[in-house]
Order: sequence, then C-alpha cells, then structure tokens
Amino acid sequence: MNKIVRSFSISFLVLSIGALSACGRGKEKDETKAAAAYPPETVLTQIETNLSVKQKISLGEEMIDPEFGSVVTRLTDRINQQDTPLVNSKGERLSRGNQHPYPKTQAWNSDMTMFRMRYRLYDAKTLQELPITSGTNNLSQLYNINGSLSEMKWSNVYPNIFYGVSGSEFWKGTIDRATNTIHYDKLYNFEKGNISYDNFTLGKYEGNIDFNDEYVVFAARKTGEKYLTAIVYDMVLNKVKKTVDFPQAEWPDEGQVFDWISVSPFGNHILMSSGGKMNQYDMDLKHIRELSSNAGHGDLGVDQNGDEVYVQFEFGADNGIWIYRLKDGYNIRLLPDKYNGGHVSCRNYNRKGWCYVSTTHTKNREVFAVKLDYSGPDNHIVNRFVQTHTSRHNSMANVSPDGRRILFSSDWNDADVPHSIDRDSYHVEYK
Repeated sequence: MNKIVRSFSISFLVLSIGALSACGRGKEKDETKAAAAYPPETVLTQIETNLSVKQKISLGEEMIDPEFGSVVTRLTDRINQQDTPLVNSKGERLSRGNQHPYPKTQAWNSDMTMFRMRYRLYDAKTLQELPITSGTNNLSQLYNINGSLSEMKWSNVYPNIFYGVSGSEFWKGTIDRATNTIHYDKLYNFEKGNISYDNFTLGKYEGNIDFNDEYVVFAARKTGEKYLTAIVYDMVLNKVKKTVDFPQAEWPDEGQVFDWISVSPFGNHILMSSGGKMNQYDMDLKHIRELSSNAGHGDLGVDQNGDEVYVQFEFGADNGIWIYRLKDGYNIRLLPDKYNGGHVSCRNYNRKGWCYVSTTHTKNREVFAVKLDYSGPDNHIVNRFVQTHTSRHNSMANVSPDGRRILFSSDWNDADVPHSIDRDSYHVEYK
C-alpha cells in the first residue's frame, strides 16, 4: 500500500510461534499429500444420526465419525471456560471470544498454519490457542483482532496479514512471527470532507475480499440516512474505485431490508442481497441482472470449469440448493431438497469446484461438500465429512482453504444447552 496514515504495534510476551511458518517447499509437499484426502464421491442419501457416540467427547479429545470416518476434535468447553461474552444495549448476549467465524468468513490463514475463532488465534496443527492471544486478557488488545477491527478477514495471499474495519477506516494487521508482535497500519479513511458514516462494514458482516486481495466492497450508511452506500475499493492502488448510493436498499435501525454485499472470487462482479432478492452488478456497480428472486443463505465460489458462481439454499416450490453462474446468469438446482435449511461456505479457494454445506434436517444434520457442476439434482455428487449431532440451530460449518478441514458448532444432542453461543466448536479433518 502506498499510503499509511498511522500505525502502531502491539507486543505480547509470548512463546515463539516461528514453527508455524510452514510454507515454501514444505507447502508443496503438503498440497500433494492433501490431493487425495477427501471423502469418497457419493450421492447424498438420508442417514439417521449415528448415536453410538452418545456423550460428547472431552475438550481436546478425538473421535472417528462412525458414519464417514473423519477425525473430529473438540476445541472448546464454553460453559466452563472463563470467556464471558459481552451484552449489548438490548441485553442480548454476544458471541464468546472463541466463537468460530460465520461460514462466509475464512477461519484459516492462507498457508493454514493458524485459524481464528473470534478474537483468539490457534495453531492449526496442534489445535491449541497461540500465546499471542492466550497470553493476555486485555480486551482492547484482543479486539484489534476482532472487535474494533470488527470484521477481520485473513489475506488470501499472505499468511501473516489480516484486514479489518475500525469506524470508517480500513486497517491491515501484520503478525511478525519472529518478534511475536502484531503491527497495525491504517490503509484508508473513507470519511472525506462533509461525508460521514454511522455504519461502515465490510459487506455488513458477510462480505469478502476477492481471492487475489485486489478488491473489496464496503457497505456504508451515511450519517442521517437509512439506505446503503456501496463503496468499491481497489486494494492494489489504495483508492476508491466507485461509490454509489442505493436508496432502494433500505438500511433501517431495526429490522432488515438490505442484507449484504460482496465482491466475487476473482473481482469481476458484485452481488447484493436486499429485499429478499439477489442482484448482480459489475465492478462499477452498474446493474447486470436480478440473479435470484429468492435470496437465501449462500456464498460465492468457483465451479468445476473455473467460472465464478453463487450457491445458496432456496425455499418454496423449487426448494433445494441452487447454483448461479455469474458470467451469464445460468442456474440449476444442485440438490433436490432444502434439508430444512442451513449454510454454505465456499472459502475453500485452493479447492475450487466445490462448496461446503451444513444442514439441519433430522436425517441430514451433517456437513458435506457439493460438487459445483451442472449435471442436475439427479446426479448430486458430494463428499460427506461429518454428522454434527446438534439438536437445534445450524452447525455453521466453516471450511479451510484446501477443503480438507472444517469447523462446526454443536450442542451434541443436548437441547438443554442454555444458548446457541454456548454450543461447542469442533474441528474435522478427513485423513
């Protein structure tokens, strides 16, 4: 970046994390090994939850999923861990400090040596929290990872870099593994002249940076207004590419009309979910098409042919999981059921051609990868990773860049868990 307005460093007295630097020649070796490390390609059929593992495993303990053979490790013990969530002005409990990210936000860094669960960083090999966050309880420091930098997004290119929003500013955090410090640079202040914003978010919590770290679109609300102002930012040139007001995309203080906006994986398109519809724009925010009249939980990915796509759940007469090709709007139903709803994660940018789905149907409470082709719902090829054992709510599965690893939440068939944020997170890997 060619303009850094202000920077500061936060240092912690921590143990060395230099061993995390698995890159270069070692990375090539790991990727070769990972090539075959996926469950078999099968057709999705209904399977009742296997209850042979009746009790949840202990913190840090492993088990083999009895249906699909993947290795499941329990990461948290939230009810007993002293990681009290904050309460907002309405008295609502916010996520715990070790809550894993929403499915559309990447949990792992680009070389998969670390992953994030809210403002806590973990070693991706040992699955233990890194001293860089476990070594302090100073929330003002931790919230720079996720808090005041409220929408932390890992760089898709550089393993030690992440980005976030603070006020109406875009920031970069750089983890120095040799000195155990995090250095923060303010990249851009979007408030210019008499323009100010009372809401400024990276997509309104569901946006992403493109796979090459070139573009991002911000969802802003001008002070005194109640609609979306979309801002396309060029990360390479460090300047605003386009700003457009969308009065029709209402952004009230209460309720939801405008939902989210995001750039596509290769930075060619922008998608907006608003008013229950999904619309597609070019990079100058000129309207291309109404992609879908039924906006559901979904994510942007890349199909088997290398084309940018959007994948989502749909309800109603044509319910199921659908794929939309962005270059021409062509769409087809991938899977013939909505499986009682769920979430989609296409953050597996090093395993293009698949997206990862978590479902809530009684007979399909699981996480699987679905092949992104156009063969139709009668040939729905999947990799089935894990049964999630959650009695209610969605397991919010989040996938790693190589598509081998997954994080998900579960109460482990215990409907008495007091709140959804008290459910524990689990790590899954197919070896």
